Amino acid sequence: MTSGTAVTPDGAAEASAIDDCLNRAGDLFKLNSVEEASHLLFSELASIRATMEESRWRRCISVAREHPILALVHQSPFVRHCYLKPRGYPGDAVLIDFIYREPIPAEYLRTDTEAGETYCNPFVNMRPAEAVRRRREFFAAEIDAVGNSSSGGSVLAVACGHFQELALCRTQFNSQSCRIVGLDQDELSLTFAKNRFAHITGLETLCGSAFSLLAMDNDIGHFDLVYAAGLYDYLPQDVARRVSRCLFEMVKPNGVLIIPNFLTSTLGAGAMEALMDWWLIYRDEHQIRDFATEIPIHEISSITYRSDLDEIGYLRIEKSA
Repeated sequence: MTSGTAVTPDGAAEASAIDDCLNRAGDLFKLNSVEEASHLLFSELASIRATMEESRWRRCISVAREHPILALVHQSPFVRHCYLKPRGYPGDAVLIDFIYREPIPAEYLRTDTEAGETYCNPFVNMRPAEAVRRRREFFAAEIDAVGNSSSGGSVLAVACGHFQELALCRTQFNSQSCRIVGLDQDELSLTFAKNRFAHITGLETLCGSAFSLLAMDNDIGHFDLVYAAGLYDYLPQDVARRVSRCLFEMVKPNGVLIIPNFLTSTLGAGAMEALMDWWLIYRDEHQIRDFATEIPIHEISSITYRSDLDEIGYLRIEKSA
């Protein structure tokens, strides 16, 4: 499988390497070696991407956009959904449900070939997707820890999407003192969450974005746990610092703010950007810790950082009593 794509002298070597990677992956797909092809795409495109600045990488991946492999991998409903962005923005709740292996509405599963599901599975089995599933499990456990407290507790999930963490929670949430709030910019996502988790008596949903939080006075209340599972992957650094300060103001004394962000060491960036047009802001530990720099230091009890699978870093900021 060859593209015949011409490349300019600027970045010609890298573009040629991308083209060679795509050709070899395409040949593997033709042999039904789908897992091997997917691993090749993720690992080699990540390596090539790491050798150049973003502006040069963006120019070079025009090779991928004109390569026959694009039509091949877009037979996957997951990859196609990511590329086309039917909700109008990247990383929507339906896309994340693909990664969670949750049931997907039929209108998002349309494919012209029987190979669609075959091509879908390897992409959602890769390490970055596994990290997203583990992130869901992590926040479900954090919600349970709050819900199982003697006072019932309260939780605010920012950019909650379909709020699928709740499906993994073991807490019954039947106490009147337990408050669970999901905030998201997408009314369709909030409607899904309200319908699926209608049995949770303390669940509230609010339509709004991170920028709306910055623009308004806090009339939402205060919470034992505040987190934003996928939001920061899209926020510029200065905005991320401001949002962190805003969210921390909503944390109760002895409460906690938890912020994850995909890491620069991720295996997924090259394939996600070249084949899926999914662009995140990847950060290292120093940049993630920088989120807390506009929070008054006397309000902070402790700050801890950990990473998971070399894919996602977590910043945990606990508030003083």
